Amino acid sequence: MFTDQVRAVNIGAVRCFVRRASRPSLWAASLLSIFVAGGPARGDGLVAGAVQVVDESRVRGTLTATSLGDGVSDGEFEVESVVVEVPMPSGDRYVGRLSTVWDPQTSLFWWNFRGEGPITPDQPLAELESRVAFYVSASEILGVEIDGPPPSLWCLRSSASASSLEKATALALETLATSGAALQGGTAQWRRGTSFSSVLPRDFYYLPYHPAPRTEVSVAGISRRGAGWDVTLAGREGRRAVVTLDALLGVTGATLVPESLGDSR
Repeated sequence: MFTDQVRAVNIGAVRCFVRRASRPSLWAASLLSIFVAGGPARGDGLVAGAVQVVDESRVRGTLTATSLGDGVSDGEFEVESVVVEVPMPSGDRYVGRLSTVWDPQTSLFWWNFRGEGPITPDQPLAELESRVAFYVSASEILGVEIDGPPPSLWCLRSSASASSLEKATALALETLATSGAALQGGTAQWRRGTSFSSVLPRDFYYLPYHPAPRTEVSVAGISRRGAGWDVTLAGREGRRAVVTLDALLGVTGATLVPESLGDSR
């Protein structure tokens, strides 16, 4: 019997699964191979390379942007999530989940690829919506999520466009098809993370006296400030703070919102 060997490895900051296939297996036979061939910048064509998509893992739905910018009146996105295997120079395949967000009003799209861990979310779209806050304007989509330790804002900005969700996913697969070496070397990074722990008091975002500090904060709003950004965070006990990002999405400062401090000041 021919089987695939699966091993867990640490690539970059993500613990993921790498699949080493010696011969075709029943599992591999269930994969849909995507062969892409070069196309226009708007995503109306597909590019050459071969990534494998676990077609039965594909889910689609909608989600709503947290904040709207200039030129946008409707923040409802079309979303797709699917498990993908990316070939690496070693012959192994990097297993991860590709999530694509497409805005029908502007044709802009945003995507992210995360290594699959030992626990795969039963509802990946709900997990994406709970994890990432989105800002959309006529020219860009910004996705912001909180991760750590240390507690950080992880940001990914996109001004790419495509004529449909399907074409947006095809463009993302085009990039992944050429990312095997970076994934193998642990250098693949599509988002930027900077800590906000130095600009906000610890009790704003951490549950006190907890044996394992747990971030208790979420993104409540995103807005443009000149060339940079303001990200409003909802912290413990109803408190709020505005974290300022520069044009490169680095944290430059923060301001506690006085009316949200209450008796905790």
